[in-house]
Amino acid sequence: MTHSLILETNNHEMELLVFLLDGTYFGINTAKIKEITPNITITPVANKQTTALSSFVFKNETLPLINLKTYLDTTIPQGDSATNGLIIIMQYNKYHFGITVDTIDRIHRMPWHQIKTAPDYLSHLKIPMTGVTRVDDKLVLIADFETICSDVLDLKNNRCTKVAISEKDINFNADILFVDDSSLVRKAMLNNLNKSGFNHITVCCDGQDAWHVINARSHNNKRNFDIVISDIEMPGMNGIDLTDKIKENTSTKETPVILISSISSKVTQEKGRRVGANAQLLKSDARGMINTVSELLVKSKIA
Repeated sequence: MTHSLILETNNHEMELLVFLLDGTYFGINTAKIKEITPNITITPVANKQTTALSSFVFKNETLPLINLKTYLDTTIPQGDSATNGLIIIMQYNKYHFGITVDTIDRIHRMPWHQIKTAPDYLSHLKIPMTGVTRVDDKLVLIADFETICSDVLDLKNNRCTKVAISEKDINFNADILFVDDSSLVRKAMLNNLNKSGFNHITVCCDGQDAWHVINARSHNNKRNFDIVISDIEMPGMNGIDLTDKIKENTSTKETPVILISSISSKVTQEKGRRVGANAQLLKSDARGMINTVSELLVKSKIA
């Protein structure tokens, strides 16, 4: 399975791979999937923090393998030396890793607005989620694989970075709008921006919420945000549609927009370019993020 799965989707659609795990339906954006492989022998990894981590060899490369049943603390016992279902190989920032699933349902094409923010009544499940949707009358949970991957693999992306241009030219009092559906990414990015000197930051969980906040400022005669940083894949309204709205609106069209994603593909890059995004970065590029924010603020100040 490759990125060709998303070549024909427009800005308002996504392709969702639905799989079954312990009787629960989960979904993954196919853009995050590299390949699917049958059950294979795995190797346990000594880790004091989690028993959900092991490794497997795929195409002569050793990759980390996350056992979702163990991570989510389900009741089905884990096999000793092999998975009993399938392995989905995913990409998160620059990392490739596998997750174990029971069976694959199928790929469903759907509009982004059908992906809803997870309701409060599902909080008891204690599953990191970015949203939910319904497919053929089945409730499908959109798991927050960025949080799961970072948690199990112990990835840190909140270090302070030094900007590459003169600090005297940067407006550290700039009003920044940051939009991402992952609580882990929101926390890490907020920490990174704060440590780099930016402290006036408004945070939203999806594009619809962000657009509401932008419009509210306009209706209240408040100054526009100096810069918007948005995730691409989000429930409700995605980052591509949010950017399109910002750039098509006469009062906000000059606002710089940075699109961020855990994956990088020609498809998403082209979509971002078409709607007028000023920059596109991987979420793992913390230094690049701070430098790009600083450079765009300087450019908008000169303009």
